Amino acid sequence: MTVRLIKNNFYNLGQNINNNFGNNIFNTRSLKKMEELLNEIEILKIEYEKFCRGNKSAGTRARKCLQNIKQIAQNIRVEIQNSKKS
Repeated sequence: MTVRLIKNNFYNLGQNINNNFGNNIFNTRSLKKMEELLNEIEILKIEYEKFCRGNKSAGTRARKCLQNIKQIAQNIRVEIQNSKKS
């Protein structure tokens, strides 16, 4: 499954939930964070492939993407936890 297909499926899932339950469970902010995460994963895939072919500087860019993914995932995790508390 490609990253673009995952993005579309996630967006459609959010829209279906919102339509069925009448509340904004997947608000645009959450969708934007998820899209940002998936974009970083897409960039990571490209950079890692370059690294595997011998481009050492792509390894640095791949590690930077992994760090960004970690930060985005942590922000999403905190948002979910805060949502559970309220």
